[in-house]
Amino acid sequence: MDDEDEELDHVVIRLRNRLLTVLELCFAQYIPADDERDEDATTVQHSPAQLSFADFVQLSAGNVIADLRTLFPKEFTEAASPLLRS
Repeated sequence: MDDEDEELDHVVIRLRNRLLTVLELCFAQYIPADDERDEDATTVQHSPAQLSFADFVQLSAGNVIADLRTLFPKEFTEAASPLLRS
């Protein structure tokens, strides 16, 4: 295995990628409001608790993404370390 493949398989990179996958799934939790739905679309009615939970999940995911953008800025793409670049 060469150095570049080893850096891409580093535990930090795998954890970051898994975290990004979980965050993407959080945004898939979106439930449109009544005024955002198509009138002809058949949709399930959600309880207020479900709507509140979906909003909280997305708010939390937004906060985590903001933190990740601080921890992994775009400037790292030009870093000397291959781990930071990946």
